[in-house]
Amino acid sequence: YCKASGALCPADGAFPAVAAGQLSPAACDYGFDGYKYRECVDGALGEVHTDRCVPKVPVNLQYGSAAMELVRDTFVRRSPTYDFLIARFSVEPALPRGLALNETTGAIEGVPLELAELQTYTITGENEAGAAQTQVLLSVRAGYCRVDGFFGTVDVGSEFVYDCSLQGGFVGTQRRKCVIGETDGEWQEVEGRCVSVITVVLVLIVAVLIIIVIILLLVKM
Repeated sequence: YCKASGALCPADGAFPAVAAGQLSPAACDYGFDGYKYRECVDGALGEVHTDRCVPKVPVNLQYGSAAMELVRDTFVRRSPTYDFLIARFSVEPALPRGLALNETTGAIEGVPLELAELQTYTITGENEAGAAQTQVLLSVRAGYCRVDGFFGTVDVGSEFVYDCSLQGGFVGTQRRKCVIGETDGEWQEVEGRCVSVITVVLVLIVAVLIIIVIILLLVKM
């Protein structure tokens, strides 16, 4: 643009001063090429026009990890990152039952309701200028509880029973159920307890002594 001279409209923020009848330009908003402008009329800049701003082609669409291992019956939301603007997202083929791609935000979200083998999905983000694509590997597995102390790995809905005698010198059993949690299987509280053999013997001795004392008292009476 030509440097203003004569009767001027003063600068306003990113819009420089221009002469009457001229356009005061400024950079378009993020994600657009070209320029926006305001016309100088009667000593003041008019409203902002953006008809000379055109969208940039989106690039660098990705989901952080190229492989997603999801857990059945748990809530999922994985959002993408990208440069510039995307107006609409789509995916091919269709995601496993219970999951959906948000057409506005591009987030993979929902609660997967079925197991799914590892598969490649192509996600496209587009605007009027063009499109960006990325591929993600996605699978859905059953939830499980990981090893915790004496309790080994079991699937959700199962129960692990621990034989206390495996510790040596103990008797009894302990049980823990595995239930679905927020992101995977979660252990419930331990049921039952392990008791040392020495403790059992002492309890029996005390019980026998109490019985003997009671019998002696009864005989004396």
